[in-house]
Amino acid sequence: MSIAILVIIISWFFYRRHVPVRGVGKLQLDSCNQEDVAIVDTRDYQISSRDRIDEACCVPVAYLKRHYQEIPKQSVIIVASDRIEKNLSARILRKKGMRVIGYSLVNNE
Repeated sequence: MSIAILVIIISWFFYRRHVPVRGVGKLQLDSCNQEDVAIVDTRDYQISSRDRIDEACCVPVAYLKRHYQEIPKQSVIIVASDRIEKNLSARILRKKGMRVIGYSLVNNE
């Protein structure tokens, strides 16, 4: 019984981090009309401060649950540094009632 519970917990953590969120596609920030959407930069502050995105609301994924009210009530495009960050951000924002329409991955290497 305890092994089954452990397997369920591990599967849930794997699902939240690694399985893509349905309906959230990859977008290019250049092609988006920024008047209709809110761009949310979920990268760490140190990374996002080196590579700023104009008119983006900077809320790292670790702070999303506490500071999601700072994000405008529009459709959201997520800017993330990797897929795990993107998946977690999309799930958190959807749980808070926001409409996530896409994402953009920015590599800072």
